[in-house]
Amino acid sequence: MRVNALAPGGIETPMWPKDSAALRASVSARTILARPGLPDEVADVCLFLATATYVTGQVLAVDGGLTVKVLRDVTARTAV
Repeated sequence: MRVNALAPGGIETPMWPKDSAALRASVSARTILARPGLPDEVADVCLFLATATYVTGQVLAVDGGLTVKVLRDVTARTAV
């Protein structure tokens, strides 16, 4: 049995507010790719996990580099 998970970041979907300029700017400022993700990009990772038979126990961040940016910033603040 394989168990994997996705950890999506800010994904621009129809559920976003109609006037989403502020949300888009906020997400863009927090990610390395400087933009929100798209549903198709999350679907691509789902397809990968569904077909990757030797991958298990993983949590894949689909967040445009948000996780890396946060870790980089925390590391920079705590560096001795």
